[in-house]
Parts: sequence; C-alpha cells; structure tokens
Amino acid sequence: MALFDFLRFLRQKNYVEEELEKDENIIRELAMVRATRDLSIDVLKGCRGTVLDVYPRKGCREIGYEVEFFDDEYNYIDVLTLESEDIEEIK
Repeated sequence: MALFDFLRFLRQKNYVEEELEKDENIIRELAMVRATRDLSIDVLKGCRGTVLDVYPRKGCREIGYEVEFFDDEYNYIDVLTLESEDIEEIK
C-alpha cells in the first residue's frame, strides 16, 4: 500500500509541475505571500509568509499551498494549508 501511495504522490507532483509551467498565476515554492483574510486566531489578514510546498488538493484539480507565516520580526507564527484565494503573492 505504501508504494501505491508514493506513486500517486509522484503523479500528483508531476501534475503540479505541468500546471506551473502552463499557469503563471500559480504561486511558486518559496514565494513571499500575504494572507487575504483572517486565517486563524494568530494569522490575520495581511500577515506575511513563505510558500513551503505547492500541491494538488486531494480529490480535485485545484492547487493547494503549505505556507509558513511569521511576524514583523520574522518569528514563526504558524504553518497552514491553504487555497489560492487565501493568499496573494508579494511582488
């Protein structure tokens, strides 16, 4: 069973890489982002973070993001799994 899960993971990562090449709106790994709304008690609208991973959402064709958020002094706040409408890239 573990081998099957690993192969499925590789197929999903391949899908993300193909989508990244096609869609310039997908935020890349290690990009700086900002929360577009309050996401938790600690992660409020405007809070900054870094995208740690980009992956397909389980059971759908949407892209998900693993984001580490930090305060103004770069102290860790939280890591959240989010959808594209929850964050915006800081350019």
